[in-house]
Amino acid sequence: MENILEKVEQYWDKRSEGYSEVNVAELNSYKMDVWKELINRHKPVVIGRKLKVLDIGTGPGFFAITMASCGYDVTAVDYTDAMLHKAKQNAGHYQTQINFMQMDAHQLSFEDNSFDLIITRNLTWNLERP
Repeated sequence: MENILEKVEQYWDKRSEGYSEVNVAELNSYKMDVWKELINRHKPVVIGRKLKVLDIGTGPGFFAITMASCGYDVTAVDYTDAMLHKAKQNAGHYQTQINFMQMDAHQLSFEDNSFDLIITRNLTWNLERP
């Protein structure tokens, strides 16, 4: 019997192309600017360095690209190869520098307090233990 993580991986591997198209359309619309404004209004203030952002469950990279376009230091993780491939492709179109990593959201390999801001989109319903 498959565990939930395997099911989630299969689901998103199959949906990566279509979901990426939806995200690219959003990146090319007013939605990117709306998210930038909202996040920038509530982000923590850091002095003397770039804001460090972690995007968990990046999918095709909507928030990673949005945050990188603000000039932030962005790390984006996803469990599936297909989504990371799409995210890297999409980031290349926007000429953004993002550190992409394949990782399970339940077992992140970062030290505590490594990031100033953690963001996620459409992740919680995919988690076995949210």
